[in-house]
Amino acid sequence: MIERRVDEGQAVRAGDVLFVLAQDRTTLDAGAQAQVQRSWDERQRSLREASQSSSSCADAQRSALDRRLLALAREQAQIDARPRCTASVCPWHSRR
Repeated sequence: MIERRVDEGQAVRAGDVLFVLAQDRTTLDAGAQAQVQRSWDERQRSLREASQSSSSCADAQRSALDRRLLALAREQAQIDARPRCTASVCPWHSRR
């Protein structure tokens, strides 16, 4: 590997260059090529799994936030539905 262009956990898009590799094709035999391919395939699988896991986590957080917003909206509706404090209803209001 000549150059690493991304860090672990960094977001990437399809087509982004992750690494710059150098290999001496004259010395790379079939076994070495297969090993490089297996390593590459494993890395791709690992990145796909990390992406899916990250998406699942984000979805769970989004759902939790949506539930909190709904609960707050219900609480606000209950507060809005309470009678207002006026002089005719609230003895403390008339003392000011």
